[in-house]
Amino acid sequence: MSDPASSLHRRSTRDDFEFLERIGRGSSGVVFKVRRKCSLFSSFLDSKVDGQFYVVKQVDTGLLSPEEQEAAINEVHMLASLDSSYVVRYYDSFFDDENLNIVMEWAQKGTLCDRFKVIGFVYLLSSQRQKGRLLPEEIVWKYFLQISLGLFRELPSAADLHSRYSQ
Repeated sequence: MSDPASSLHRRSTRDDFEFLERIGRGSSGVVFKVRRKCSLFSSFLDSKVDGQFYVVKQVDTGLLSPEEQEAAINEVHMLASLDSSYVVRYYDSFFDDENLNIVMEWAQKGTLCDRFKVIGFVYLLSSQRQKGRLLPEEIVWKYFLQISLGLFRELPSAADLHSRYSQ
């Protein structure tokens, strides 16, 4: 028998979240750190309502061409199909006015891009850089292996993703 609460699940809306801070900006959108609003009654009915932190990537579809809009929708489908401990998890998506909102895992310790920025900055300031030495090999291997595991171990093959989400 199915869980009776499962039929009560619904797509998120903007009103489900408290927008805390803007943490990034791109050419067609903004990324916010958010907290899903929580009440005792709504938590009982809907397991999505949990008071936890997430990221909402808002894409202003009004600024996109029809082809770019389709690519944004395909990105959502691709993210929804991924299940990997090496990739930021997708939770939900919804439209609000002309914004496509993509609800994703909050990476509390930062993303791989954040780590690269820190490593690069520290390296540029280090005495090793002053002496003309390269980034230490163990750091390069550490991140290379993490990226490789994320790409090849748990994700669908590149050919499968390409055939699924391209025209």
